[in-house]
Order: sequence, then C-alpha cells, then structure tokens
Amino acid sequence: MMNLLRFAILFLVVLLLASCGEINPHESQDLDRHDYSNIRVSPQDNSILIYEVKLTAKYPDNNAQAEESRMRWLETWLRLRQLCPESYKVLSRRRYQPSDLNLYHMDLRYEVTCASPPPPPPES
Repeated sequence: MMNLLRFAILFLVVLLLASCGEINPHESQDLDRHDYSNIRVSPQDNSILIYEVKLTAKYPDNNAQAEESRMRWLETWLRLRQLCPESYKVLSRRRYQPSDLNLYHMDLRYEVTCASPPPPPPES
C-alpha cells in the first residue's frame, strides 16, 4: 500500500513538472510582439498609425512567414489598443535609413490607416 502511494505521488509530481515545461506558441508570439514591435499614432497626422518592427534571425526581411507574423502582431496591437475596429490598410512599408529619426531602433516602418480614423490620444 505504501509503495502504491509513493508511486502515485511521484507520478503526480512528474506530471506537474512536465506540464510546466510546455510552451504555448501564442504566448511566445505575444512575447515576440512586445520585444520586436510597437505601434503609435503619428505625431504629424493622427489618421496615420506608425507600426515599427525589428528584424531578427527568427523574423528576417523578405520572408513570407516572418511577414505573416508581423501582420498578426499588427492585428493584435490594433485589437488590444482598440484601433481600427472595422478594418485597416497598410499604406507603406519601408526600411529605416540611417538619417531617419528612429527612437526605438527598429528596422521596418509601416504606415497604417483605419477605415475610420483612430480616436484622438488622451489628454494629459
């Protein structure tokens, strides 16, 4: 009886440890979104959103899968920030140049517009 109880406890501990080691790909994508991208309203034109991303070995330029991930990040940012509830359109995509003001040291800059303009930023 004691051996059966020990086996049951050991089995439950191993099962618990194994479940802690699982990685949820959605959580990983969300961490990557935070690490490698941001979105903000353009200071020059509040109808334009500036979406910026970093290029990495995991998310290189000119790679269809990486671009799909970047677009999922954009859609997540829009949903979380409650921007573009109807739809959005990417107006432009370009690499940052050395002469550009690049406060966050990103590699790509997208200009995005909403089907309806984003709400004005909150006043401080």
